[in-house]
Formats: sequence, C-alpha cells, structure tokens
Amino acid sequence: FQTLSNPNWSFSHAALKIQSQKSPITQPFPSGSAQFSGFNGEIFNWKQRTQQLSHSISTDIEVAHLDIEKNGFQAIGFWSGFFAGFHFCSEKEQLILYRDFKGIKPLFYRQFGHGFAFSSTAKSLHLSSDRWNENSVVSLATCQFNLSQDWLWEGIKEFPKGTIAIVKK
Repeated sequence: FQTLSNPNWSFSHAALKIQSQKSPITQPFPSGSAQFSGFNGEIFNWKQRTQQLSHSISTDIEVAHLDIEKNGFQAIGFWSGFFAGFHFCSEKEQLILYRDFKGIKPLFYRQFGHGFAFSSTAKSLHLSSDRWNENSVVSLATCQFNLSQDWLWEGIKEFPKGTIAIVKK
C-alpha cells in the first residue's frame, strides 16, 4: 500500500505490485518530475507506444505515465486495450481521469464538500458514517462488476465509459 499526499490531496493504491523485467513497480507510479499515475488494465499496443516515447519501458503503467506526461490527455486516444486510471501533476494541481470505451475496468467517483474521491472499488467510497474529510484516501484497485439500476450507495457514481476528465484546482 503506497500513499502520496499533501494538505490538498491524497492518492493511494492498494493493488498488487506490477512485475516487470526490471523490478516491481509500485503505484502511484512517480517519475523524476512532480507527476504520478495510477493504472488498472492493459494497453495492448504498449510496445508500439514505447517506440514513440524513446524510453526503455517494460510495463503498461510506464507507458501510460510517460505517454500522458509527454503528450497530454491526447495520448489516451492512441491506446488500444482495456483500462481505467489517473495522472496527476502536482505543480499544476491538475488531475486527468480516464476510462476506455468498453468500460471493462471500473472507475467510480463521489463528490463531497469541496472535493471528490475516486476509486475502482465502489466499496472504498462508501462510509457508514457518510462523513469525508479533505484527505480521504483514494484507491485504485481491481474490482469487476457493473452497477445495476438499484444501486445501494447513494452518491457513488460510475465514471462513464470512454471518458477523459481533466480536473483542475
């Protein structure tokens, strides 16, 4: 479990580490800059994208992170696969959330007070006390199910399939 935070935001990832040829990769995946990403899924054409990024890359999260860092949200349109994820630039305090067109990998969000939280597990957004603080932990983990018409947890919404959202402070 890894967490990155400051007084205005907090990101955590509770899924398994990604095994690469180099070493295990933790998420949120940081770079040498003030940007980091979380990713759930698979980019089928990641090897082709690495050629355009001119980096030695061995995993999907590295492709997602570096592609968005270099090309902005437009990079997501070049990916083939199934995925949901985020990319955050702490200098700009800008968050990019994204989900593929098929929606195989889930992504949920919930608004509260002066902010919101997102996760790939709806359960992590539900609190029995229904109280959130500004530094609530955000999780991006694997969970595969779809919402029905009779959703139990009011206020938790499914991030639309095939959508990219840019959230600024």
